[in-house]
Amino acid sequence: MGRGDTVVNLAATTLAVNAWLYDHEPAFAEWALEYIDAWRERAAANRGALPDNVGPTGAVGELHGGAWWGGHYGWTWPHGLHSIGAAATVASLNAVVLTGELDRLDLARDPLDTVLGHAEVSDRIAERGNLGPGWAEKLGATPDTRELLVPYRHGPDGWFDFHPVPLSPLLWLGWVSDAETDRDRVARVHAASESDWSAVRWFRDKEEQGHEAPWHEYLEGRNIDYPERALEMAIGQVLRQRALIAEAPDAPEDGDIHFWQRLNPVVTEVLTQLVTGAPPAVYYGGLTFARLAVGDADRSRPGLPPGVAMLVSGIRGDDVTAELVNTGDTERVVVLTAGAFGEDTIDEVTYSGAAPGYPGDPHSYAIPPTVPSSSTHRIGSSRLEVVLPPRTRIALQLTITRRANVAAHQTYIPTKQEKA
Repeated sequence: MGRGDTVVNLAATTLAVNAWLYDHEPAFAEWALEYIDAWRERAAANRGALPDNVGPTGAVGELHGGAWWGGHYGWTWPHGLHSIGAAATVASLNAVVLTGELDRLDLARDPLDTVLGHAEVSDRIAERGNLGPGWAEKLGATPDTRELLVPYRHGPDGWFDFHPVPLSPLLWLGWVSDAETDRDRVARVHAASESDWSAVRWFRDKEEQGHEAPWHEYLEGRNIDYPERALEMAIGQVLRQRALIAEAPDAPEDGDIHFWQRLNPVVTEVLTQLVTGAPPAVYYGGLTFARLAVGDADRSRPGLPPGVAMLVSGIRGDDVTAELVNTGDTERVVVLTAGAFGEDTIDEVTYSGAAPGYPGDPHSYAIPPTVPSSSTHRIGSSRLEVVLPPRTRIALQLTITRRANVAAHQTYIPTKQEKA
């Protein structure tokens, strides 16, 4: 297993893409795309089933008796699809960053469609393999709960080890492409599921993900109180991790490598979803993406300014709806960037806030109604600076053209050019 190459090394393309995002050195992009295309060719030659190993001469199965499965962290490994799907998703997203094109998403679609071709609806989720108990907890599944199950592993006797379909790669494909085929794949899984996709279950795994279903339902308009319930759950995660830290020894006596993962009090999944409108970064080497990246102009750094909250409340095709609130007594300037790497362009923004007349006559007991007023402006840039007066709440509707610019790492120094 230590010789040749294995498919999970697709995650290494993130290193090259990250370097390319600084100064667009062609060698980094060329290497990453060549490596990604090599695995795409191997999948195509294997009728769409992504192999997990290749030998020193470039032949699939060269070190495994001709078998396309059996490599390190591959199809026979206890994680199987879980690891392979993540690596393929990471590489596909990286290719989109480099090229602005969607033609290499087949690398992520192929393994999903391969296992979906063997799907079955069944129950007893907790009893299925080493991943079963965790899946049952995440889904709140009883022994009778029926889900669409797919094989995670392949060996000498074919496909085996059936578990629920992982939603993260499915939602990533729909998030980046908005293609009907990717939306249909999610709909198929949803239709076959008996678990409640709107439920916000209180758990945290080491990957900082797992709550894709209720967030998806929120964006579809079917789970309107998800932000409140998800933030409550996230605060509960932090409190539990801190309690575990308080009771934990300085280090595990058995040297368990998962000790620090289990106790980590930094939780990011829900904030990534709600503030940036994107799924959390793929745990196995993925870049951090965003529909809207946010920066603090006064401190020239990423992140929300003190006292400011943001919520991406709607994504419809290329349009994004967001709300900004300045809860403090100081004016704040928020820099919004379309795409984590400025790859998108904000064509137009319509923003609304309270109309003139508030707070009204101090001699009157009646609080005047806060009738909103709106204004629309053409932007034509990947950046928008929003000036928030004290105690101000505004809503933004942004029309965006995706992948209109060459992706690059962003700075948050204010330009004082485009403001709302």
